[in-house]
Amino acid sequence: MKESIEKFAEEHGFVKLTQSNHPQDGQTVEILVEDKHKGRWRGRTPQSKLVFFDDVQDWKGKLAQVTVTWTGPYSMSGELEGKSLVTSTPLDSIALPLVG
Repeated sequence: MKESIEKFAEEHGFVKLTQSNHPQDGQTVEILVEDKHKGRWRGRTPQSKLVFFDDVQDWKGKLAQVTVTWTGPYSMSGELEGKSLVTSTPLDSIALPLVG
């Protein structure tokens, strides 16, 4: 029975999905921080991978370097690299021209 479940999961991509973030473990990734979710900062890599980290500073709209310490099927978690801001201008404060 277990073998048939594993075969079904592999045929339908479930095994690949749970291992898709594993190569990122231990790597430092750059993320664009979106907001706080359940008390943790969350952002996305250029490949749209979801990454969570903890810090007391306001990171919304900023780029952060995060060393991945945990990977799961849908997200990753890590520690802020050097705890320094990569950019100090939040993206929501940049003036954009009106098109019309």
